Amino acid sequence: MMPVRRRSRGGPAVIGIDCGTTAVKAVALRRAGGRMILAGHAIEPYPADDPSPASVAATIATAARRAAPDARLAATALADEQAITRVIKVPAGLDEAALETRVQLDIEATLKQSRQALAFDFRRLAAEPDGDQQAVLVVAARDRAIAERRHQLKAAGLRCQLIDLDAHASVRAALRDDRLPLGPTSAPVALLDIGARLRLGIFDRQRLHYCQTHELSDTPGDSDCLRRIEQALAMHHGSASTRVPDAMTLIGGGASQTLAAAIASRLGSDCYLPDPLRGLELADAGDADAFAADQSRLVTAIGLALHAGDRYAHWR
Repeated sequence: MMPVRRRSRGGPAVIGIDCGTTAVKAVALRRAGGRMILAGHAIEPYPADDPSPASVAATIATAARRAAPDARLAATALADEQAITRVIKVPAGLDEAALETRVQLDIEATLKQSRQALAFDFRRLAAEPDGDQQAVLVVAARDRAIAERRHQLKAAGLRCQLIDLDAHASVRAALRDDRLPLGPTSAPVALLDIGARLRLGIFDRQRLHYCQTHELSDTPGDSDCLRRIEQALAMHHGSASTRVPDAMTLIGGGASQTLAAAIASRLGSDCYLPDPLRGLELADAGDADAFAADQSRLVTAIGLALHAGDRYAHWR
């Protein structure tokens, strides 16, 4: 981890809330003079293996209070399998209203569901169209899933401005690490999130191109993780049009420098544990050692906090 930059207290804190399989992870950021300051973090386990809605809300409240007692504005995420993400092509030159109508019609035709049952978001993928066509990234999820996640945060005393997707938030945080080889003509990078399951994402600076979740054994060791990672990458590389990643990033509760070194040796690619503090600053009262110990589990929560307050937030 690079030397930590420290800053004094900035404006009001926003919190990223990552509701994981076994615990809630919370990261609080403050903005000061155009810089983002890490104000606090917490990892709060659920009280039971199968937590109830009430206990999830209570766990969120505890984690948020530990991370930043004064914060009320929060961002959270849905699991990637709860949403559909795809790229569509539309005629170039559509204004925002016409583009939204075109996206809505595409979603209804693809998912065979009414607009009232869905929440969706979209953005143009390039400032300039490619000829007479414009590529648009579209994300859609059931409105019920959005409402349930909002209700959890409201019950915890937080105002939910943003609901993102787990993998998108993780990539946003990983991109703060300037070591990643992501130049304009570079190959993409693989994101390996190792927790209760393995999630493989493939991304570049423009967007997340691929995301797939794979099961792990009940007591995975490094050898099992390596085998599953190789299988997941082989599945991704099976298409002739696939862009093969040049480097790997490793996050989640199962991430370690030992596993990163084993991946690099087995696959012949650089493997990083991304360090978002390379693009953030730590509050004067922050504990750099405590953050470093938890950092791999906090990447998604960091990405959510970075996006909270963005006027282009999803589904607010």
